[in-house]
Amino acid sequence: MDMTSTASRIAPRGWRVRLGQGRPDEGIERFLEDLRQQALLAEEQAFTLYERGCRELLTAAADPDLDADWQHACRDYTWRPLEELQRLCCGQCNKPGCRDRLMRLFRRLERLQQTA
Repeated sequence: MDMTSTASRIAPRGWRVRLGQGRPDEGIERFLEDLRQQALLAEEQAFTLYERGCRELLTAAADPDLDADWQHACRDYTWRPLEELQRLCCGQCNKPGCRDRLMRLFRRLERLQQTA
């Protein structure tokens, strides 16, 4: 299975998150459920999918044009894909530099929380 095509399937819902359409909790929950389903279907690409989902939430959380409720919810929900990434890093992940990539995402979230 092509990693690019699998990972790109979550993009439409991700863009919905970034645009702040609907209610934050419902939109982000749907986004994360889609992400989880994709990771289950493409287990060998789970790290890449969760990393992309995490980056999408972090980008939305830092978007000054996005409603404050959406920014706050995106920061709060970022922990879910981060926990999955941590689980994958501690498990059988064979992605080069996965721990470094995970730490960069944690630091990015910390910076967002400090500026909020």
